[in-house]
Amino acid sequence: MAKVDLDLIGRQGEQAALDQMLAATHSGGGGIVLLAGEAGVGKTRLLEVCLARTRLLVLKGETNELATPPYGPIIAALRAYLRTQPDGLAACDPLVRHLALLLPELGPTPNTTDHGTLVEAIRCAFATIARDRPAVLVLDDLQWTDNATLELVPTLASALAHERLLIVGTYRNDEIPRGHPLRRLRNDLRRARLLREIVVEPLDLVGTAALATRFLGQPPGPALAAALHERTEGLPLFVEELAGALAIRGCLRASEAGIELTAGMQLPIPDTLRDAVLLRLDGLPESGLRLLELAAVAGCKFDMVLVEALAGSADGFDALLERSLLVEVEPGRAAFRHALTREAIYRDISWVRRRTLHRQIAAGLEAEGAPPQAIAEHWLAAREPDRARAALLLATRASCEIHAFRDAADAAQRALDLWPDAVDEAWRLDVLDQLGHCAQLCGMRPEAARAWREVADGRRQHGDLQAYAEAERKLAGIAELQGHWERALAAREAAAQAFAASKLPAESAAERLSAAAHLRSSGRYRTALELLSTATEEAAQAGRPDLHARIMGLEGNVRARMGQVPDGLALVRAGLALALEHNLAGTAAEIYQRLADSLEHAGDYAGAKDTYVTAFAFCQAPLPLACSARCMHCAVSRATRSRYSSRRRRWRTRSSWRRWSCLPPGGWRSSTSSTARTTRSRSVVASSSAAGSRSKTVTTRYRRCAGRSASSP
Repeated sequence: MAKVDLDLIGRQGEQAALDQMLAATHSGGGGIVLLAGEAGVGKTRLLEVCLARTRLLVLKGETNELATPPYGPIIAALRAYLRTQPDGLAACDPLVRHLALLLPELGPTPNTTDHGTLVEAIRCAFATIARDRPAVLVLDDLQWTDNATLELVPTLASALAHERLLIVGTYRNDEIPRGHPLRRLRNDLRRARLLREIVVEPLDLVGTAALATRFLGQPPGPALAAALHERTEGLPLFVEELAGALAIRGCLRASEAGIELTAGMQLPIPDTLRDAVLLRLDGLPESGLRLLELAAVAGCKFDMVLVEALAGSADGFDALLERSLLVEVEPGRAAFRHALTREAIYRDISWVRRRTLHRQIAAGLEAEGAPPQAIAEHWLAAREPDRARAALLLATRASCEIHAFRDAADAAQRALDLWPDAVDEAWRLDVLDQLGHCAQLCGMRPEAARAWREVADGRRQHGDLQAYAEAERKLAGIAELQGHWERALAAREAAAQAFAASKLPAESAAERLSAAAHLRSSGRYRTALELLSTATEEAAQAGRPDLHARIMGLEGNVRARMGQVPDGLALVRAGLALALEHNLAGTAAEIYQRLADSLEHAGDYAGAKDTYVTAFAFCQAPLPLACSARCMHCAVSRATRSRYSSRRRRWRTRSSWRRWSCLPPGGWRSSTSSTARTTRSRSVVASSSAAGSRSKTVTTRYRRCAGRSASSP
């Protein structure tokens, strides 16, 4: 068979487009391009030929048709780079420590990390590589890629669009049904105007005949060319396999018009790729067939040492390599020449035989410490649900550790689907709880709500009131994110009652406070006050001045909105005084907003303005706690101020703007002393003697509640 050169047949347009993008990468015109086409149409071949013509560094991400671990392609690409450049990512320090989550060989991982930092570390790694040398990140067979990688790709494509790095992904466009994660990737890229796609179509009759000529060494006759194109529908892989199978079987003869089928030949031309592949297995030794079966069960790419150990011998590998059924991709690892070749051989193995081989592969992978995702797939294929469930639970935990929450949610759901009835129910509820957590973090809010609803029902049935209350609290949070306010309110009230029954008054008070805030927003003031009255007693019973200060701030705000302005303002100021007395920065920031809102509803816009200015100065003070809360409330305050009239807006651009502009970029203003902050705060708290008198009254009420709680059994 003639050796294949770098000239492609029937791909001039696709090759020119891809060559242009690769050439632009040298000057910082990176980004992303997707190569789409049905299986066997030649996407990978087109990419390989184009890459061979460039001087770009090629980083290949590896996928697995059985199960790709989270960030698997990214890990494979970076690990391959580090083999040749051990110190190549030194410029990413200290983010390298976060990359150690994916690449343990980089050293110990940090004590705390998050998804955003990990993504930034990955971005920094590829940016560093691109600045050293123009590169291409190849993500082949995206239809098999994990969720974490698919979610990462749009971020990388956007962040590295002007770096010397081109991301090239290939996928089978006939294998992405509705709901496939790859559709979400394409939509994200399209919305960001980053989607560039090259669709690779099957060959026409002329292209099919030219490809057959290359493999047979002579042009096929009209009859054979037509038969090849009809059977293969122009798929290059099918053309190659079919031509090779016919040549090996001696089914061809030379004629004046070209190569044709041997006269009188009874063997029909194979109708499918599977038939063509199986024809090429004729004459293989028994040892080679056993190795081939094990390799097909192991996956498209496999560990030759493992397959050899399970087969008991390496005899037969040479024959498989000679017939181009397998290729050695690196020392100790081999792959099928094409995934469709592996699929054809796998489907020819009997079901009973496949079960046995999957069981052997799973045990071997477990002994090697392979990723649990792949192990689970083999146990599932071996019909071992208990062992598959155990591997899926390990996969859930491993995915959570690297913030791959969508993959974790998928693994947890599959483990729950395998859970036997009435077995380890408490553990099952724990896994359901983890599923809800992962689903919420990856944006799967309906799935999170369903999981936590089942957890809440299960905890209640088992009489675990505290765990039931925690589940209801989570349900309230997810309902709020979905905008289901009545559902959230019901969950808050259920959580409060369960916490109270569990003798956890602080938790109960916190839930009533949150529920009252919802009621205030919807104008149900009297119901909110009833909840706050109970919450006041619970906060005092728990000895939690932070909760009581927040309750006072909200109650005063509610009363001010009801028209009870003097009493309401006094109550809010009392809450603020209590927060400042106990140095509760985050609580004070919240109450400042309550106070300003109360003044605004009372028509005292000047007082509201002064409160916002004082609050902003308070938030700029160098305090060690609750910085994020202060930032949030400053943002809310500034957004509220934008509603003022044009006359009042002029205030922002004059004297007060000078106070805002003193905040240095990237840091907190250090010139504001705690003493000055406290002085300004207290001037707002006691802006009038009457308000101060009412503040003493409501503070005394809190202390009386606390006294009753202390004296009660």
